[in-house]
Amino acid sequence: MKWNNVSEYLNTLPIDVKTKLEELRKFVLSLDKRIEESISYNMPTYKIGKPVFYFYAYEKHIGIYPLPDSITHFSDKLTKYKKSKGAFQIPIDQDIPFDLIKELVTFNINNLK
Repeated sequence: MKWNNVSEYLNTLPIDVKTKLEELRKFVLSLDKRIEESISYNMPTYKIGKPVFYFYAYEKHIGIYPLPDSITHFSDKLTKYKKSKGAFQIPIDQDIPFDLIKELVTFNINNLK
């Protein structure tokens, strides 16, 4: 299914996951007034001209896609998460690490080219 906007996507999720991701959405948007929200790669996407952060809900986890450079830079803070080159997973029943999300997004904003 393709979504036209983030609200449309969030409305497809179970209420507990939707609530958690609404909080994440508001948090990311609060980090910098220049951040714009859209759907890209069929995921909620946050950009300042270029993407700085994506997320997506799966059955058992929330995929956090903060871009490969930030995954590499903060790898020591991601050891408790399953991760790949450009993403990490937060188990669906765990709290979102907002301090870490702030560091990742801020790093990406500061490294925009």
